Order: sequence, then C-alpha cells, then structure tokens
Amino acid sequence: MSKQTSPQQPASPVPQVAYAGFTKRSLATLIDGLILVVIAVPINLVFAVFQAPLTVTQSVSSPESNALAFSAIGAAKQIVMAIINLGYGIGFLAIQGATPGKMALGLKVVDTNLGKITVGKAVKREAIGKFVSGIVLGLGYLWVIWDGKKQGWHDKIAGTVVVYKKSLPTGS
Repeated sequence: MSKQTSPQQPASPVPQVAYAGFTKRSLATLIDGLILVVIAVPINLVFAVFQAPLTVTQSVSSPESNALAFSAIGAAKQIVMAIINLGYGIGFLAIQGATPGKMALGLKVVDTNLGKITVGKAVKREAIGKFVSGIVLGLGYLWVIWDGKKQGWHDKIAGTVVVYKKSLPTGS
C-alpha cells in the first residue's frame, strides 16, 4: 500500500524582493561620503588649529617633542574621524535601516528575513564586515556584482541584504 504525501510548504515563505546592485549601492556610498566630507572639514580645521603652531615652532624648540605632539594630534584626529564614520553607519542603519545615501536612492538594509536589523548586526556589518570586505583589494564589495542576493562580504558576515524599500512587504 502506498501512502501519498504532499510536499510541505514553508511556514512563512520569504517574499520576493528586489536586491540593490553594485551601481546603486556605490552611488549611495558616494552620497554618504559627500555628507561625511562636510562633517570632516570643520573637524579637520579644529585639529589644524592645534597642529599649526607646532609646524611654526618646529625649528625653534625641540623638533622631537614637536614631532611627537604633531603625530599625537594627527592620531587623535584619525580616531575621532573613525568614530564619526562608524557612528554614522551604525547609527543610521540601527535606527533607520539606511544611511542618508541609501534613503535618497530608496534602499534599505534588512536582515535576511527582511526584518529590521539590530544594533549588533549593524556593528558586525559596518565595523567588522566592511573591514573584511576591503582588506582583499575590495573584493568583498565587488562580490555584490555576481552574488545571487547581491550581498557583499559585509552583508554575509552580518546576515543582511540591501533591498529596494518599495519592494518590501508592507510593515517591513
């Protein structure tokens, strides 16, 4: 006696969405970069105010101590800028699901189940994933071009996808 069974349907199928490709994502990154430049200019000017006197007095006083102070100010500037860059990406993704560049192009970063990403996923994506994506000649970013879900390595590490917001089901 043969028993017929019907194939089981998934409990809640993931709806089809439109994944954002390399070009749109690159344009969003360009927009975000321009915004970050606007933020960086006044910060760089503040640090330049502290570095300028060291440049002028370098030949008069101890060159070694001036060089050390100049380097320390430069390192502090790099730390401040890294915090701003990470805070920008993590903050916007965790709160809005998109940076201003992505919002301008109608894109959103969601988890692989199309839900809102957590702060932890935003940190994984922006701090760890983007470092890994860029370390091998940017191959992790280029991965978006041929990946089925258009995920870069940073997306794969964090368990995220970038989609067109209008393609998301209502309420996502």
